[in-house]
Amino acid sequence: MKILQLSKFYPPILGGIELVEKMITKAHCSLKDEVFIVAFKQKNENFSQTGEFGELIEWINLDIKLKSAPFNLSFISQFRAYIKENKIERIYVHLPNPFMHELVRFNRKFLNKNRVEVVAVYHSDIINQKILRFFYDKYFVKTADLYHKIIVSSDNLWRFSKVLTKLPADKKTVIPFCSEGNM
Repeated sequence: MKILQLSKFYPPILGGIELVEKMITKAHCSLKDEVFIVAFKQKNENFSQTGEFGELIEWINLDIKLKSAPFNLSFISQFRAYIKENKIERIYVHLPNPFMHELVRFNRKFLNKNRVEVVAVYHSDIINQKILRFFYDKYFVKTADLYHKIIVSSDNLWRFSKVLTKLPADKKTVIPFCSEGNM
């Protein structure tokens, strides 16, 4: 299977979301799936385009940052060609990430036509940005039907999230997130 993960960042940039992305990559690569990553970088950063498990990484420049939400305007026009060229079959969107969510929402008909499964990996609600949270939460609930599944780390996250409690429970898949030893 050909997998694409859409995320904010990816190792060597490390954080909780990045470790989950790495574990999903490792799992898919162990199954002999091809994994592609699209993640943001600063314009002056130079990272390898091949990851630890052989995954191919498309580093896109962080053009605009609205609070903690990064955006890249040029990738919007390249997205469909990227999907076709790499014959992507499943996309994991790591959330919250307004840019990547909107990118798949905007291309929903194209993705459906090409039989691309879109899966959300929901890490947390937006907590710190009150204005962004207010609008994004309502918008996300109205547009979350584009996801075939929503992966969460626990039933508690689904049950206590102000966003997820408003979504149909049949979309929920619980996969406990893990991390590696000393990382």
